[in-house]
Amino acid sequence: TATLPWWFAHENAITLTDPRGDLIAVHDPRVIGRGVYTHRIEVGFADQTFYLEANSTRGPPYLVPNLLSGAVAALSLLLAWSVWRLWRDLVRRARAEYALREQQALRQAMEDSLVSGLRTRDLDGRITYVNAAFCEMVGYRADELIGCAPPMPYWAPEFSERSSQRHAQLLSGTLPRHAYESVFLRRDGERLTVLINEAPLRDGTGRQVGWTASIVDISEQKRTQELQRTQNEQLHHMSRVMTMGEMASALAHELNQPLAAANSYCTAALNLMTGEAPQDDAGGPRELLAKGRHQVERAGQIIRRVQQFVRKTTPSLGPVAPDAVITGLLPLVQLQTSRSGERVDTVLEPALPPVLADRVLLEQVLLNLTRNAFDAMAHLPAAERIVLIRAARIAASDGDPAVVRISVRDRGRGLPDDARDALERPFFTTKPDGMGMGIAVCRSALETMHSRLRHAPAEHGACFYFDLRMTEESCGTST
Repeated sequence: TATLPWWFAHENAITLTDPRGDLIAVHDPRVIGRGVYTHRIEVGFADQTFYLEANSTRGPPYLVPNLLSGAVAALSLLLAWSVWRLWRDLVRRARAEYALREQQALRQAMEDSLVSGLRTRDLDGRITYVNAAFCEMVGYRADELIGCAPPMPYWAPEFSERSSQRHAQLLSGTLPRHAYESVFLRRDGERLTVLINEAPLRDGTGRQVGWTASIVDISEQKRTQELQRTQNEQLHHMSRVMTMGEMASALAHELNQPLAAANSYCTAALNLMTGEAPQDDAGGPRELLAKGRHQVERAGQIIRRVQQFVRKTTPSLGPVAPDAVITGLLPLVQLQTSRSGERVDTVLEPALPPVLADRVLLEQVLLNLTRNAFDAMAHLPAAERIVLIRAARIAASDGDPAVVRISVRDRGRGLPDDARDALERPFFTTKPDGMGMGIAVCRSALETMHSRLRHAPAEHGACFYFDLRMTEESCGTST
């Protein structure tokens, strides 16, 4: 035992066994090994083989295996959590991709269904995107348009300079932010009128990356407006011709008076010049001829007034003196009266300002309204048939501009309650045999002058009125 270190003999049970495993000797019976850490060697002695075995009293370690087990468990949990997160991210990404495809399909379907053209350009003015409607509008494919810079292939030659100016204003940021009209030239040579609305194109950060535009083909609308304008002009012209036709007998009577008087004055002057008649208080030949000339001029004024009223002209809005129009129209209004005793009274506010109107259309409206007024009083005695034309200025209020209000009032039975709301109805009439052309012509003419025909309640009879905007321009020859 002296050859064994004491600390080794103290911590290990030392035994000697034969080949059969029988115990031969024990170093210290009090030392009991744990069977965890053992070591065995062969020992030869006198041609015999023995085994010397050391069995440590120490047990297995606890801290290191626990740490390793914990680390393995933690890593396993972390791996499982990472797999779950990866699976969740994959699911979310798949859903996001599906939603993106759905949105792209929806956006493409909406763009394909639009009748308005869409076009985007970068900050240099090059086309970056066009939709199918725009391609169909100009007759070019998308790949032929994308990347194009001014001048564009669809610009009409007569509008090329103006389009270049607008393009320069767009790039400089000085183009007005409202829609404007232009003309495009299709590949097949057809011209179309378009309405363009430009707006800045921005990315997700709000930075401007170009310009986007919506383009609407208004060619058909323009043709419809032109056709409507032409038909309105024809309607107004035919209405004036019909009005003159209805007043033909009164016009003949009105012309017969000055012509007969002129004939009498000329005959008397001729007799004086030939010495067949003595000179009386009527004066000499010079005075008689002057009076005859005055009567002829009177007849000529009536004829010119009728020609001016009936002449087919294109409506043109300009400054018009309303009091002068009403005063000058009275002779034609008197021609509409069917019996003696009927009269037209006027109440005109002094110094009325000019209004924005067309003189012939304004006269036509007043003639139609006065004729309807006299027709509404057909049941009254002639002396009670009085039409009142009033003109007065209305001050601006509640954002409405100052206007001149012109009204025509009669003493008839008035409008039925159920007919007042139907005034805007096409071909509205209260006459049993009426066609409603008079009110329709008035309504159309007033719309041309940016006004509307309205009805005001009256104690006796009916009162129609309309408002015309004042203008600061001088009337000149428009009155």
